[in-house]
Amino acid sequence: MDIGVLGGTFDPLHNGHLQVAATALEQLSLDEIVFVPAGEQWLKSNQYVSAAKHRISMVQKGIEENPLFTMSTVDTDRSGPTYTVDTIKFIQAQRGEQARIFFIVGMDSIVDLPLWHDPHRLISLCFLAAFPRPGIAQEDIKRTIDKLPELKKKLIVLTGSQIDISATELRRHVAKGNPITDKVPVAVDEYIRSRGLYIKDGMDA
Repeated sequence: MDIGVLGGTFDPLHNGHLQVAATALEQLSLDEIVFVPAGEQWLKSNQYVSAAKHRISMVQKGIEENPLFTMSTVDTDRSGPTYTVDTIKFIQAQRGEQARIFFIVGMDSIVDLPLWHDPHRLISLCFLAAFPRPGIAQEDIKRTIDKLPELKKKLIVLTGSQIDISATELRRHVAKGNPITDKVPVAVDEYIRSRGLYIKDGMDA
């Protein structure tokens, strides 16, 4: 079984996230994509983020129509720092030793990988499926592989254009009373409005 893992704040989950997941699902012939909402402890104190319960609910509602999309609350359930290597180990243990894990990221994250917690262990545990990012050149990727040679056999470059959607802009649109129905799943839009999320300077109800 081949499992894709897609982490993010998902505040809110939007069509860009779903397109990334669908593209990875198709290009890698995955059996499942696991969405992993980020824990709150990584976020800067001056950065607004909705409570985990809301972000979890938005992911649940946004992926419910695709049986190959699932969710794990491993990062929001943990206290203290959450590291990707631990998240991958947890999902591997859940799915069994025979499962192959594909961690889905942007190429900008690949370039930063040497700065991550225990990158060598992470690379040993999973494949890294990366989407191109503007401003990231082949030379940047080569420098990363020079620092982490084992990455060369574990890096998969995904292709295709991505929907350019900013979650920050979506929150601002909601705060101003503007519709976002063309950028998020209907169920997510309904949840945002029923809970009064993002209405008052980013504070949720």
